[in-house]
Amino acid sequence: MQFRKLQSLAAGLALAACAGTAGRAAGGPAPDPNVITLAELQRASAANAYDAIQQVRPSMLRPRLAAESSSISAAQRNSDDYAVHVYLDDNRLGDISSLRGVPLSTIREIRYLDPSRAMQRFGTGNPGGVILIVSR
Repeated sequence: MQFRKLQSLAAGLALAACAGTAGRAAGGPAPDPNVITLAELQRASAANAYDAIQQVRPSMLRPRLAAESSSISAAQRNSDDYAVHVYLDDNRLGDISSLRGVPLSTIREIRYLDPSRAMQRFGTGNPGGVILIVSR
């Protein structure tokens, strides 16, 4: 009798363990909103970095100003001074339009760095954040 209870308990635990991992494996973790991986790039039907970002994470193309910049007017926010800048392998490439010149086949990963992280990595001059392209 006790063997049967033990057997039922073991079967229940095994089933619970499988159910717990199956949900995570099937759904997987949510993608990082600030990173586009190589796998995501390979699934995109795009020829260049701009089109891939537009398809996969369009929010990367909009400036996300630092919290302390809440006093900035709407006109200032839309000016070139607060635009997202693009870096290719840690070298400044230009503004958002320069993404159109980066073939998708040359990219390993795309990251968005908010203004605070952009300043830590590249210094001042990126108040709208940075799109960092890591090449293959």
